[in-house]
Amino acid sequence: MSLEYRFICPLKNGIHARPANALELIATKYRSDVLLQNERNSRTANVKSVLSMISADFKLDDSCRLIVSGDDEQVAYDAVIVYLKDGFAESDEDLPQVEVEAGEVLIPPSLKLQAGDYYTGTVVVKGLAMAKAVVLNNLFTVSIPSACMSKEEELLRFKKAVDTLKCKIADRITNKANRTEGKILEAHLSIASDPELAVKVSELITGGLNAGNAIVKASEYFTDVLKNAESELIQQRIFDVQEVCACFVEEIYGTRQKKTVLTEPCICVSQNLTPSQFLSLDKNYIKGLVLAYGGSTSHTIILARSFGIPTIVGVEQAQTKIRGGQEVILDANLGVVILRQSEQVKRYYLFEQRKLNNRKNRYAGFTKAQALTADGRKIDVAANIVSSQEADIVFNNGAQGIGLFRTEMLYMQNDSVPSEDEQFVIYQKAAVAAAQRPVIIRTLDIGGDKHLTCLNLEKEANPFLGYRAVRIYPEFEKLITDQICAIVRASAFGNIKMLVPMVSSVEEIRWVKQKVLDIQKQMGKKNIAFNSKMPVGIMIEVPSTIFILDQLCDEADFFSIGTNDLAQYIFAVDRENKKIAKLADNLQPTFLRVLKTIVQQIHARGKWVGMCGEMAGQVETLPLLIGLGLDEISLASDNIPAVKAAIHSLSFEKCKEILESAIECTCADEVRNILTANQGTQSFSIIDRDLIITDSDSINKEEAIKEAADLLFATGRTEKPEFVEREVWNREAVYSTGLGYGFAVPHCKSAYARANSICLMKFRNGIRWNPNDEESVKILIMLVVRQEDAAGVHMQVFSKLARKIMYSDFRDFLLASDDAGVILKFLKESLEIK
Repeated sequence: MSLEYRFICPLKNGIHARPANALELIATKYRSDVLLQNERNSRTANVKSVLSMISADFKLDDSCRLIVSGDDEQVAYDAVIVYLKDGFAESDEDLPQVEVEAGEVLIPPSLKLQAGDYYTGTVVVKGLAMAKAVVLNNLFTVSIPSACMSKEEELLRFKKAVDTLKCKIADRITNKANRTEGKILEAHLSIASDPELAVKVSELITGGLNAGNAIVKASEYFTDVLKNAESELIQQRIFDVQEVCACFVEEIYGTRQKKTVLTEPCICVSQNLTPSQFLSLDKNYIKGLVLAYGGSTSHTIILARSFGIPTIVGVEQAQTKIRGGQEVILDANLGVVILRQSEQVKRYYLFEQRKLNNRKNRYAGFTKAQALTADGRKIDVAANIVSSQEADIVFNNGAQGIGLFRTEMLYMQNDSVPSEDEQFVIYQKAAVAAAQRPVIIRTLDIGGDKHLTCLNLEKEANPFLGYRAVRIYPEFEKLITDQICAIVRASAFGNIKMLVPMVSSVEEIRWVKQKVLDIQKQMGKKNIAFNSKMPVGIMIEVPSTIFILDQLCDEADFFSIGTNDLAQYIFAVDRENKKIAKLADNLQPTFLRVLKTIVQQIHARGKWVGMCGEMAGQVETLPLLIGLGLDEISLASDNIPAVKAAIHSLSFEKCKEILESAIECTCADEVRNILTANQGTQSFSIIDRDLIITDSDSINKEEAIKEAADLLFATGRTEKPEFVEREVWNREAVYSTGLGYGFAVPHCKSAYARANSICLMKFRNGIRWNPNDEESVKILIMLVVRQEDAAGVHMQVFSKLARKIMYSDFRDFLLASDDAGVILKFLKESLEIK
């Protein structure tokens, strides 16, 4: 007599490897058979087999039937039911997603490609790479002998291979794997232990195959099963099964293939690439990946993304179309791999590389610079991170410290809580990378919109006002003790500060401080090194703290303003509710008054205050943040050089005036207008010296328009030069902008332009603008007007320019002068540009 239970699958991604593994861990504790039937497709899975469960293709809302039978069926049934009711629905956390470029690949007019010269794919990791191709071999390349020993001996060979591989994987998880790699290896360990896989191989051996061929056949069997799954997520587990089976073969017959050793920069091409294959390659030499298979959530793609390697997938038969040693271009911005490179193609990518270098060089001077306003006010620019691996990157990008290390991500990326030692290694690495620059580590901030399954917290009707962050610490004292121990130990290796989230009362910060003191005393007795003066700070995000700042300043060493939560609590607005989210606009004068009060009170008591919320990363709000007098802003590192450059262009005294004007406004739009008005005078002039090129090497119309659009990108006037280029060509399609006299004036209105801009380029050699033109173009003047400023400005400037070109003295002056400064002055005077 079996026990049965019916339920509806609540997982939006279906039962993929992670929830299947969770069920497997419960079921394998009992002797009873535990089956799960998918009533949609009538497939029945062995719950003790991950492969069996994911093969049954359970999807969201599928009707499921659990069947438990055996001598301990009641306890097994109860254990599984408890998990299905209380933990199963939470096991389907969103997997890491990679941005995927959808739709047709649009080849720019300046990139002239012939059919057969290139292949298209789907972009999964953006970037550009040019190098020789290295074609990687497939998995089963070892020659499996046809000879077969006795069935018993073949079964024993397979069993030994399974046991050996399981030990090796477990050893790698324990000793070498980082957290991402460890998670993938755990999936491999689960597959290597899978009873259904073992049964399939054993059946094939019993049927007459030797162990090697039985493994290959079993791999093909499960590959076919998984291919038919409707879930892309489950289909992508094919590579993991193939990888594990190939490892079995290797254990039996020795090294299955010569390991690929990369010796120079290359673009790796393969039908597919397993995570182990990827990890075995020297990432210093991998400049790009081209794969025939591999979805956006496959483990290999997740790893490629973590290493920042440009990757496209879906290039059918990539390994047969591309030869090893062939020079190829991987454009993982457009989604193409280019095999045959005409002179025009090579020139296009020279322009592309020059565009990227110019942009980098423009802000390079600010990477190592201090962030100072034009009148000498200092404000540190730090970075927000979620892992220690990012530390070197953000410091190389100009971060003056880590303003917010979000540690909850260490817990959320796995289903288990990281140990004290695991956390210590992570925090120590960040501290060492910082080289005495500050590293602000925020203690666990779980709750609200951030869930941690293993805590088994009750669902709340209003989680943002509920049991979260510092409020849970007393109940989960061991959890927070381990984290504080790790932070205190790491404090011996650098300038670490500890930040406590969601503090609303003095008692809460005192509880944490006492915990820190207790831990430091214990470590002192054990002669464990730590910084006894490690600062402990408070995150300002609960309105009640604003009214007790005088008392909190007696307790805390520093403060950091979290604008996201503070705004939603000040305005009583759920920031996840799109219908009312705008009510919590950071630019509301009310909020600016709150910020001013916070900074003034903290500074009046001699304490330090920074800001790490979204508002800190918005360049347009910089005048307000500087006017507040903040000591630090912390943001995503990519934007740090540009933010530093913007700070250098601002005056602290002027920013204080802007802030005072903003505070007197009655709504956010009025504040926005003030900022726009001031940005107009402080940022971009319609033309400046950097927009003038006196020796352009463009040789045709396509290159000329691309070079001008790239110039806007390099100078920070657009982030989408390809769209500006296309808009210019759309205008060009209506009528030619070649005006005669050796001049062309391409132009457009663009929603992708940050500033109205005029570019001037003089060509080394004249360009034939249209096929029938008798006179070549020697000077291009491109006009790009912001969409919102298009009423009048566009035509006014264009009309002036068109009239001026009719005069020979205007043309002759531009043709004769090669000094960008002289040309700039002349244009401003002639076009009456202030």
